Order: sequence, then C-alpha cells, then structure tokens
Amino acid sequence: MKQLPHSKKSGLIIMVLNFFLLTRAYYYYVLIFSQQINPQSFKYASTALIVVILWILLTLKDSWRKGILATTGPYRFFAHPAYATYFLLDVILWSISEKTVPFVISSIGLHITLISAMRTEEKLLLKVFKKAGEIHLRRTLSIYFFTSKLS
Repeated sequence: MKQLPHSKKSGLIIMVLNFFLLTRAYYYYVLIFSQQINPQSFKYASTALIVVILWILLTLKDSWRKGILATTGPYRFFAHPAYATYFLLDVILWSISEKTVPFVISSIGLHITLISAMRTEEKLLLKVFKKAGEIHLRRTLSIYFFTSKLS
C-alpha cells in the first residue's frame, strides 16, 4: 500500500482554513439569530450542503490513505469538491449578509487560504500520481477561474 506524503505546510494551511471556516460559521449564527435570514431557508441550504459533504466523504472513503486517486462522484467534476463547497457557502453568505470589516477580512483570508490549499494539494497530487494526476486536473473544474491547476 502506497503511503501519501504530507507536509508541515499542508497541515498549517488546513489549520488556517479551519479558522476562517469557523469565522464564517459565526457569521451564519449571527445572521440566523438576528433574524436577518430565514431559519427555514438556512435549514434547507444546510441540509443540501451536508448531503454534498457526505457524498464527498463517501466517494473519497480512505482512498487518500491507500494512495488511490479519487475520480468518481463529485471528484468527476471538481478536483477539490470540498473547497468548492466552502466557496459556495461563502458566496451564499456574501449574498445575504452585511459587509462589515471583519466579515470582509475573514472572507479574503478564506479565499487566499483556499487557493493556497488547492495549490499545495495539486503539487502533491502531481508528485504522487504523475500523469494520472495531470489528466485528472485537466478534466476537472476549478472554482477560481484565475488560478491554474497545473502551475
């Protein structure tokens, strides 16, 4: 069984990403309890996102531990479906919330961290899977049109 390499950089990026995701969760909490958004609408959106996350997890299973490239399920469409989900959450949040300075700063931080995480994972994917990884990255969509998946 092939063990995938990990780096300190990817661990740090994931920690920063989790920080920004927590700040986004706090904004959802504030919006719901200040009644700026309809809790029923939020429930439907949350359920849909949970279904997508479960689809990602069920597709991925433990393939990353076994060194198997995931190319089915949501990985058929996106190289980074979990990050696409985070991106979608942020777009929804932007559309329904007041743009305060902390909100904008956390949003910018989230997207910088997402781009950094994607690039780090893509380099690792190319290192481990070589040609198959390159083909997968070329066939899938990127959530940021201005970033190259193969640079």
